Amino acid sequence: MDKTERRRSRRFPLRQPAYLQFLAESNDSTTIYGTSENVSKDGVLMRAATAVPLGSKAQLELVLEARTDRNVRLTGNCTVLRVEENIEHGEYTIAVGCDQPFTLVE
Repeated sequence: MDKTERRRSRRFPLRQPAYLQFLAESNDSTTIYGTSENVSKDGVLMRAATAVPLGSKAQLELVLEARTDRNVRLTGNCTVLRVEENIEHGEYTIAVGCDQPFTLVE
């Protein structure tokens, strides 16, 4: 089996709250809550209880929880690149890619 590395940048393990917000054609938005597994400058791997459509465009919000002061929130537009079901844990692993660097939310 070929395990050629296809990642463009290094991944860092980071388990923090993550949200994907999808905007439907009817202007209704759906938000999926999950937890990040790892993060890079190009995207995030997260786990969530809900599957999302492959290729969907969404806005990702990553919350870096602080022990003091206030949490840091990062956001960026992304595309769902991969969705895998984890039957044993009743959840989905979702890989999203971002075209632009994350933006700090004030």
